Amino acid sequence: MTKIYDLQQIQDVLEILDPIEAIASGFVKYSQGMAVVPPVGELIFDDPPGDTHIKYGYIRNDAYYVIKIASGFYDNPKLGLSATNGLMLLFSQRTGELVSILLDEGHLTNIRTAAAGAVAANCNLIITATPSKNPLLQLDQMMPGTHVTAMGADTSEKNELDPMIISNEDIVIADSIAQCVERKEIHQAIKKQLLDPANLIELGNVISGDAPRRTSDDQRTVVDLTGVAVQDIQITKAVFEALTAGDSGT
Repeated sequence: MTKIYDLQQIQDVLEILDPIEAIASGFVKYSQGMAVVPPVGELIFDDPPGDTHIKYGYIRNDAYYVIKIASGFYDNPKLGLSATNGLMLLFSQRTGELVSILLDEGHLTNIRTAAAGAVAANCNLIITATPSKNPLLQLDQMMPGTHVTAMGADTSEKNELDPMIISNEDIVIADSIAQCVERKEIHQAIKKQLLDPANLIELGNVISGDAPRRTSDDQRTVVDLTGVAVQDIQITKAVFEALTAGDSGT
């Protein structure tokens, strides 16, 4: 029987669950080619403004696959509604059966994004987390040793960082090179011919030690997070396993 969990149940179990290790492991598996992650599906709405993203995939030889639907409708607060919504669907990789529905209302997307930022950051830190279409951070605001995690923009037209930042950083890290060349900050820099994609480093390879890290405290680094389905896979599994340990689903 499919188990269904609501937002309150999910929030309760997150009080005792640290997803950072699971997210880090997922990035490593992704960069090692162990995860199957198709291109992101998205719907863009003009009136009212909003977008819906569909991310899905599986880790080879794992128990489950996951489909995530997450939306942002930016006029919702005027109606007394949350700007974000969504759910996670957990299926058996062996039979295709729907094992669980996590009615997280977009909360797990926020948590797994924050966890990815925690994985990436270990120094002087700036985090951008907006749907802006105009750069919020300029090159002249970057001090020696600064690390930037850009996690808000998630489509090709959104852009939180001056492309010159991407061009001038010592190390530029992508959560997914395949996704970053088509959307967000790295995409904008490549489009303006300010960045050679060959110089990009993938986050999973940094975590595993297979890619270079800082060699001096003054080096500046940026991580561009587009959001990879492997994050949704890992956090959905972790939350589901914690929830079923208490067997509180309906």
